Amino acid sequence: MGLAFAIPIDIAMNVANQIKDKGRVTRGRIGVQIQEVSKETAEAFGLPKATGALVNSVEKGGPADKAGVESGDIITKVDGREVKNSSELPRIITVVRPGSKVTLTVWRKGAARDIAVTVAEMKEETPAAPKRSGTTPKEKAKPNRMGLVLSDLTDEQKKELDLKHGVLVEDITGSVRGNVQPGDVILALVNRGQSTDVRSAEQLNGVLAKLDKGASVTLRLKRGEQEFFSTLRINNGD
Repeated sequence: MGLAFAIPIDIAMNVANQIKDKGRVTRGRIGVQIQEVSKETAEAFGLPKATGALVNSVEKGGPADKAGVESGDIITKVDGREVKNSSELPRIITVVRPGSKVTLTVWRKGAARDIAVTVAEMKEETPAAPKRSGTTPKEKAKPNRMGLVLSDLTDEQKKELDLKHGVLVEDITGSVRGNVQPGDVILALVNRGQSTDVRSAEQLNGVLAKLDKGASVTLRLKRGEQEFFSTLRINNGD
């Protein structure tokens, strides 16, 4: 059908050698969910260039969690090998023998630091179906300068979502670029390398109102069971 697929030679050789030696293939894992680092995201996190893999969430009790990796870290190197984009990190980690230690270089709060992680073996897992938040909208608020209509989470919603803080995106008006949808919960805002927990709609709207037009901000979002980051630019006027 005119389709072709390419497998990196290091992965192919690793698989072949494992089959010869052990009769089966093992793959390494560190227990993180990641996403790409765009130019705007790098700017919001204070990273000099768009490189590495942004950690969306860390598996509780997993190798990365035990080593001290945090959500919002950007993994830029593994044992000194540069991670140019998010797709490179799984390719590097999966060929590491389970039980081995690797040194992750992460960008956190405007500085690089090294973290030693013991790689675990990847197991086949059945993904859990995301649950609906079941949130109920409150009285309609006015959109902020980014076109987001926000409301505070009720105590019942916080309990249902297992959250201590955050605000609900009720609606989106105008043209908002970025992966933000009604029903998302905004957990934190990152600007100039600093992360701020979002505890109320008033607080978040106040922070956004003070930012310069054209500034890049990254929102940490929760959608169902997934947490991720979305970067937007302040384009609206006050």
